[in-house]
Amino acid sequence: MSYSGDCPDPEYRSRGNCSNGARRRKRSSLTSSADCPPCPQTRVNEPCCNSNNDNDDPVDEPNCDDEDVDPCDNYYGDLFLWGFIALLLVTVLIGFWSGGRWNRKGPDANLALESMGACITTNTQGLSCTSKQKVDEPSIIISGQPVIPGSAFCYEGQNGDFMLTLSAPAYVTGITYEHVSKDAHPAKHIESAPKLLLINGITTDSNGQLVEIFLGSFEYLDDGNTIQSFYFPSPNLETKFPEVKVSIQANHGHHFTCVYRIQIHGKIRSDKLPGTTSLQQKRVQSEACT
Repeated sequence: MSYSGDCPDPEYRSRGNCSNGARRRKRSSLTSSADCPPCPQTRVNEPCCNSNNDNDDPVDEPNCDDEDVDPCDNYYGDLFLWGFIALLLVTVLIGFWSGGRWNRKGPDANLALESMGACITTNTQGLSCTSKQKVDEPSIIISGQPVIPGSAFCYEGQNGDFMLTLSAPAYVTGITYEHVSKDAHPAKHIESAPKLLLINGITTDSNGQLVEIFLGSFEYLDDGNTIQSFYFPSPNLETKFPEVKVSIQANHGHHFTCVYRIQIHGKIRSDKLPGTTSLQQKRVQSEACT
């Protein structure tokens, strides 16, 4: 073991066991001059590791660790820590890149999907964002297609009503709205995105008259994920709704509104429309969209 301070003798410093990052051992284990070389004469009065003192004179202990220390002891611990941090960063980046797509599927099925028999109607007049762009039909909203800039139903102003006939009568439990991301939008903003949506379930009373029942309201945040879901705190689990009305009350400040994708979540009822077969039920739903 060598002098714990800055011994000027390079030969002495290189011979020591407590220098140059080598393994340091307990003072009590150093019993021979081979383990603990004598101090150079120029430093004999300094606190050195002078275990071969013939007179057994007390010497100051060097400032060495009491326990065995391996410079590699913390290597694998540091490697594990940095690996964990890297994995966490990758997970966060994937979540950011996906625009929150992990939340695409809520706890209940999407009942407003065109390929499953749902349909949508509106009295709102659509418009084209450019003179060369065709006007998309409202069905683009429930098409389930990937969202790209312009693949939306746009209309003048902020207010718009959409009637969605579900793929099957169901207890309605929530709604999901998806808009194009700011990064993908040429103008780098989504002021045309819907902001406030009201959701009403449509059913019939005992006289066969249509009745609207308020289910909930939903605010789409322009600084949130591209896909945002809202589940009603107290869903109506006593009434089945074959149709749902989505009313857009405001957008984020543009003079026109673009609606990209809407999902309606619910629990499908086992019973069909009264007095109809499965094929007749699909025809009834199809007629509701014409």
